[in-house]
Amino acid sequence: MNVDEIVLNFTPGSLIILNVVLALIMLGIALDTAPSDFKAVARHPKPFAIAILAQLLLLPAVTFLLTLVLPVTPSMALGMILVACCPPGNISQVLTHRAGGNVALSVSMTAVANPLYIVFLPLSVAFWGSLHPGARELLQTVTLNPWQMLLDIFLIIGLPFAVGLLLRAKLPGLAAKVQPFVKWFSLLALVGFIVVALVGNWAVFIAVLGIIVLVVTIHDGVALLLGYTTARLGGWPPESGRR
Repeated sequence: MNVDEIVLNFTPGSLIILNVVLALIMLGIALDTAPSDFKAVARHPKPFAIAILAQLLLLPAVTFLLTLVLPVTPSMALGMILVACCPPGNISQVLTHRAGGNVALSVSMTAVANPLYIVFLPLSVAFWGSLHPGARELLQTVTLNPWQMLLDIFLIIGLPFAVGLLLRAKLPGLAAKVQPFVKWFSLLALVGFIVVALVGNWAVFIAVLGIIVLVVTIHDGVALLLGYTTARLGGWPPESGRR
């Protein structure tokens, strides 16, 4: 099966459901995050600044090198570059929270980096994509609505996280009771969404399973290793590497 000819069974309604689930996940994380965590980040800005630079510059560069050595099509190469150049999303906070990492650093990176990516994302994709011998012709099909991206960030990340922090600060007893329910419900809902998506696209998934799993595993592994190595070289505690 030609990867470039695949059409996934994924409707706009499915995207709305996913966004609601992700917003609930962010609410649960905020209910478990103390405002004092952000003061610690402000007192030590060096890890934050280095993490942002690593995300903006090092990850796209390393990803570009991967597209040259892995057996990927031009469209897959451009997809990898696009993912590497995209702003951090709320899934990163979920993984950071589950790994016992520095959630405040992760959320702070998302809050500051996302506005920056309105400028850096198209520039980074255009730069690295134009260097790839097979992907440069596909760049004309890549579009981005910056205002829609900001609205999505606010509704999915900013608003639920602010509500969670406010609820924890003003009604700590209620927040403590609600947090476990929100955490597990949103996690199970996310797992259910993934299962339904896999079932609906199972034939496609099986057809391209080998190459997709290989590329995604290597790309994600390198990205995680890059983040952790950056933190350790900067002399930060292990939890700051899990951001």
